[in-house]
Amino acid sequence: MQPQVVRGDAARYRRLKRLGLVAAALYVALAAVPKPFRPLQPEWFPFFSWSLFSNIPNDARDFGVRVLVLDGEALDPPLFFEQLEASLPGCRSQVVHRALQRVGASWEAGEVEGAAALRHDLERGLFGARAVEYELLRRHYLYYDLLVHGRLLSERPVGRHSWPGAAP
Repeated sequence: MQPQVVRGDAARYRRLKRLGLVAAALYVALAAVPKPFRPLQPEWFPFFSWSLFSNIPNDARDFGVRVLVLDGEALDPPLFFEQLEASLPGCRSQVVHRALQRVGASWEAGEVEGAAALRHDLERGLFGARAVEYELLRRHYLYYDLLVHGRLLSERPVGRHSWPGAAP
């Protein structure tokens, strides 16, 4: 024998379906409220905008080398050593990067003789046989912007140097 559907049960079921649809629409609407209308709190729990990692701060501060002249040819515009991977194979080396940070820190601390000795080792490792004129900079940047566009948030020149190139 088939159970009979009571008239009130069918009406209750339709109301429940409508309530579910309204709740889902309200959830999406509240999650999509633009940020200017909720400046003090970016999200209201449990309503969220599904932008969990849309704005990750990835700024960095370090010392960098901007190459001005490479093997007698002026670079226009000058490029950071990270952008010259094809010409300077040592530019992606962590050893070179750490050496560069030590040179910059020594230079900033006023340890000119120590910085000069460290700089010579850095130049040999980074430039090798290539003749290079470059600037040492204290820089603040977003990593992606530096790598793709060569843009910095700020920079402060520490010194301008040249490396005549060493015999391989």
